[in-house]
Amino acid sequence: MLQADLREIIRQGQAVHAGRNDYGEKYTVFARLKTPSGVLRDIIPIWIVLSGEDVPRFITAYPREGK
Repeated sequence: MLQADLREIIRQGQAVHAGRNDYGEKYTVFARLKTPSGVLRDIIPIWIVLSGEDVPRFITAYPREGK
């Protein structure tokens, strides 16, 4: 369920460039995720597009502070 939700976030969300490192370009997508218990949580998933590729790869996600 989490994997499907994260894929949908990257498809529909507005990606924000978060910088470049030795591996490629990083992006964040601010999102609201529904937990299995039905609670909505604001999260920030981090994605990277590796140098020489054009497909985003999921790195991590963390809760949005103050929400």
